[in-house]
Amino acid sequence: MERPGMRLAEEWRLIPPEARTVQ
Repeated sequence: MERPGMRLAEEWRLIPPEARTVQ
């Protein structure tokens, strides 16, 4: 049972905050 939110969070963790400027 894997939640899509957890997977997204992990990917976002790898991506720097500069890349995720989209809210």
